[in-house]
Amino acid sequence: MPDESYPIEESWIVMTSSEPQQMHDELIKINEALTEGSAIQFFVPYVTFKNYNISDKEILQKYSSLRKFLFVKLDKGQMDLLKERNKWSLAKLWYYLNHAKHPITIRDKEMQAFMALCADSRIDCEVWSTVDDLELNEKVILKTTAFKGWEARILERKRTKNGTSFTVGLDVVGGTMLLRIKDLKEEDIERTSSPDRKKQEYKFVEWVKTHIKTVIDHHTDASYTDVQREEDRKILNKVWEYRFSTVSSPTGRRHFRAMMLICAQLLKDKEGSKKMQALVEKELDEIAQDPPSKRATDSWACLQVAMYIATKNPVYRDAAKEYEKKYQPKSFFLHSLIQVVRRFELD
Repeated sequence: MPDESYPIEESWIVMTSSEPQQMHDELIKINEALTEGSAIQFFVPYVTFKNYNISDKEILQKYSSLRKFLFVKLDKGQMDLLKERNKWSLAKLWYYLNHAKHPITIRDKEMQAFMALCADSRIDCEVWSTVDDLELNEKVILKTTAFKGWEARILERKRTKNGTSFTVGLDVVGGTMLLRIKDLKEEDIERTSSPDRKKQEYKFVEWVKTHIKTVIDHHTDASYTDVQREEDRKILNKVWEYRFSTVSSPTGRRHFRAMMLICAQLLKDKEGSKKMQALVEKELDEIAQDPPSKRATDSWACLQVAMYIATKNPVYRDAAKEYEKKYQPKSFFLHSLIQVVRRFELD
């Protein structure tokens, strides 16, 4: 999407929210109260419906993979009026601003193409932030303030309800002073080099593994409370949103799919578990085609553990245990995951 505004005729305005699902539902309520033919057109990308159970009660939940964004087919004046008339119900719906602090609008033709792309099941779409993975001291170019175009470095990064904010530092007066600029938004800076996709993928897979392992440890703890169970459900739902992500390296992809199978199983998502199980079985079949010297790997053992948790078939459990006994892998994560198998046997 271009970072610029177009004439208000036949355009969509980009909105953001810390509670997009609530805003989505509020817009539906507003439309229901309007006369026929005057409904507000809006779009939330990648809306997915999922069932989960709490105390044997089945609940339908909607969520979006592009969690922060909503697109509304109104001009700025109409949007202002809508927010004024629904001051309380739309209090958490804000304009998404460009570097000039103006609301971003998108031409209808481009928006129609974007919506068609989102609806095409043949296309595997991902959204990767261009600055979200910036490390401390990494160099960036300023796109705002009197120092626009100057090179600076990241001193601090904070996550807020409105996104990520940065504090940057730049050398002035011949390098004798360090100038700090606080509370910059993502659109206020530009990285000086392309993001390292492999590094992003590795951090992403490790993030998934850490969260799943944490929930498993809670799940197999005898003192598991209802409060902790609810917190874990929120974590699992957050992880599950990323199930369509593409991981290019075979090792990372296999760990990722194993974790997603466990995630679906813990969420008691039968359809999701069935789909992830098919993907994990495909990975095991591909490994089986490799030469014997390459078949036994940590990712192979991880897949076996996931299949055991999903199916309770002892064949997968025994394969994982035999791998640990024979190869004594150095991975602490794999060791702890195989220990989980033993705890699951006691459930």
